Amino acid sequence: MAKVPNRRKSGGSPELSSRIAQLCSCMWGGNKARMAKDIGVSQAVLWKVVEGGQAPPGKLIEVLARWPSVNLPWLFRGEGKLNEADSGQGIPIPIAKQILPGPPDNHQMNLSGEMFSLTANFFRPTRYWHEIQPGDPVLRSSGLRLRVRDLLLMETDPRVFPDKERLDDELCGVNIVVNRAQKLKLGLVHYKPGNEESGPARIEVDTFDLGVDPSEVRRKVTSVEFRGGVRNVETLYRLERSPTTGKLVEIELGQLDLQPNLLLPTIAYEDIVCVCVFMVRRSPAEN
Repeated sequence: MAKVPNRRKSGGSPELSSRIAQLCSCMWGGNKARMAKDIGVSQAVLWKVVEGGQAPPGKLIEVLARWPSVNLPWLFRGEGKLNEADSGQGIPIPIAKQILPGPPDNHQMNLSGEMFSLTANFFRPTRYWHEIQPGDPVLRSSGLRLRVRDLLLMETDPRVFPDKERLDDELCGVNIVVNRAQKLKLGLVHYKPGNEESGPARIEVDTFDLGVDPSEVRRKVTSVEFRGGVRNVETLYRLERSPTTGKLVEIELGQLDLQPNLLLPTIAYEDIVCVCVFMVRRSPAEN
């Protein structure tokens, strides 16, 4: 039987797949799902390139070639640095160390005075960089994998925000009421369509400062007797490793009747003041 030749992982260019993996790590914090969503390719395709070293399809190369701050000589030949901004190219964009309530030109007193460059085809005067600060609640999110000094490009023009129904874990600056006071916070925004089980349609926001990260919450439903009848009760818990046995144990967070679960606060669409376009990694790699 003839021997089947080994298939090359990346069509003769494993370095290109490796650089795309570096791009995912530096600009999306290694979050392949978010990168795939942002650039408009399937997660399966991106996974095969980043994790499997397979040859990137033409659409993926075309999108990345147009992506802001990507240095094309670095992407295709490994020359220079990953970010065009590091090579002195592009348009300087102002940096703010807090979420702004509107366009940067209207809130110059809230800018840090620092700049970071962006390629001209992605420049808009309504955009600014938000720099992640030490102690920011968003650092608690294991899914986003943001680090101190990472930059988020924020768009403040509501005319280009995603439609309400298309808000699917979008990182946004939002107006939210905290202890009866209005505050600007960075949050992960998601639209929940209404139905009989979940209740009316709403926009939920995770501002990363709840006592428990919602991504860690698990639920189980049990039937209990109540006033001669039976009703379903939902128990909330998270898994935590026991310091003595090393095994995962359930830490109960409380019980709720099986009703629409509003662990996360809700906002109106008009409460969104800016939307993150993409992220740029500036902090050093973790050890």
